[in-house]
Amino acid sequence: MRRLPAWFDDAVPLLAPLDRDALPRVVSRAEAMRRGVADHVIDRHVARVRWQLLCLGIYLTTRAPTWRDLLDAAVLHGGPGAVISAAAALREYGLRSAPDGDGVLLLVARRSGARPCGRVRVRRTSRLPRAEPRLGPPLAPPARAVADAAREMVRLSDVRALVAEAVWRDMASVDDLSAELAAGRRNGSRLLRLAVDDVGRGARSAPEAEAASLLRATGLGGFEQNARSPPRASDTLPISCGERRALSSRSTARNTTSRLPNGAPRWVVMRPSKRPAFR
Repeated sequence: MRRLPAWFDDAVPLLAPLDRDALPRVVSRAEAMRRGVADHVIDRHVARVRWQLLCLGIYLTTRAPTWRDLLDAAVLHGGPGAVISAAAALREYGLRSAPDGDGVLLLVARRSGARPCGRVRVRRTSRLPRAEPRLGPPLAPPARAVADAAREMVRLSDVRALVAEAVWRDMASVDDLSAELAAGRRNGSRLLRLAVDDVGRGARSAPEAEAASLLRATGLGGFEQNARSPPRASDTLPISCGERRALSSRSTARNTTSRLPNGAPRWVVMRPSKRPAFR
């Protein structure tokens, strides 16, 4: 079939879809052709910057891509069963402690032909999770997303904040995170293991976890975090770990012990009345 000159596409819009608005913002080449966009018309849209190539065979049909466009393009590129994980998924769940960054981690099956493209990283896995039932792009379960993100983080305080927020907002349980630790790769999981242990002992924020760690380092044990002090308890010393405040040295912890009553006291770290700060 003879191909018409390029100027004809502008002069005769009937060569493009009758209703251009019917095309989604992000569309695959196959889907666009199924809807009536000729193969050479797609190439000309890209050449004239009317469309943008986001991933191999995945196009943005406008000129202003959004964060959601990138997620949709990643999922289309990954194919059936692909899910978004790590920081990108956590931001979609609304976790304030999610790591910064504009990249997307895409989990795909072992035999998938998806390749990294732009800001989309592709990870093949034999433990491809089912997407959470929700509107929007398919996301890995919160526990898996936390585990994938934590393995790429370098500061224990940030991992503690992330795990604490996920657990205390009922997005993932300590058991769920422990299961991810057991099933996932051990490489890079040390900080996640420490954070899960801290939160499993009752810490609700990174400062609380740090305070408890300092107390244990001095040999002080037997305390319970975020438990209410019994009224008129002579064997209880409440310690408040307020927002962004925690015991900062071992000497501080030793000074605290000198104010305890004689005997073997029961330590109680009280939850502050304000909303806990996860960082």
